[in-house]
Amino acid sequence: MQKITVLCVGKLKEKFYQEAAAEYAKRLGRHCKLEIIELPESRLPEDPSPAQIRQALDAEADAIRAKLPKGGAVAALCNGGALRAALPAGTITRGDVLSVHPSGNAVLLREYSGAQLLEALEHGGSGENARGPQLLQTAGLRYEVDGSLPAGRRVRKAEVLDAQGRATPLEPEGRYVTALADFLADGGDGYAMLKQGRAVSAPDPLVADVVAGYLGRHDPLPAPEGGRIVRVERRR
Repeated sequence: MQKITVLCVGKLKEKFYQEAAAEYAKRLGRHCKLEIIELPESRLPEDPSPAQIRQALDAEADAIRAKLPKGGAVAALCNGGALRAALPAGTITRGDVLSVHPSGNAVLLREYSGAQLLEALEHGGSGENARGPQLLQTAGLRYEVDGSLPAGRRVRKAEVLDAQGRATPLEPEGRYVTALADFLADGGDGYAMLKQGRAVSAPDPLVADVVAGYLGRHDPLPAPEGGRIVRVERRR
């Protein structure tokens, strides 16, 4: 039986919405399994610090990469707009995770050339001074970016990291299986080059399920390892 999830923002405690939810469940229950989840009304602060955003997205990339089988993806990419809410301190529920990822995106595997990945990193760093939400967050991959250089020539070095943290250069002619959300794989946020990857056969779990599983396996949640994006500037 098909399962349908309905997300409601902060209203299910009110009698009218409780009765409406019960009526929907009664009408649709013969045809599908209906899940109704209340999401918290709180959202990210209007002006979160760069460090808060960076840590959250690093953890996101780690979760995506960790979900995949060993030998699957060597790296994971996460776009800056992937997170839509903040997780609360303390106990985290399924509803909390869905408030962060309400869009139902899935994790895909794609094989890219090193040149395509470098092009994606350059696109991410093309904003003013190579900053902003367009910048790609990574797991299993680190890179140096120089915002003082012209857009398209700002990535000075990129390296792939193995499970022990050993780094090898990202080779333009190399082939790299990469995990990413379907939004990026479909060219979202201007990442047209990521539409060119070769599809790799694998389960396509929802990002929310991946994150929930990662949180369950890492309690308490450690701070993600930094140093994935290294900012350098030429001396003038």
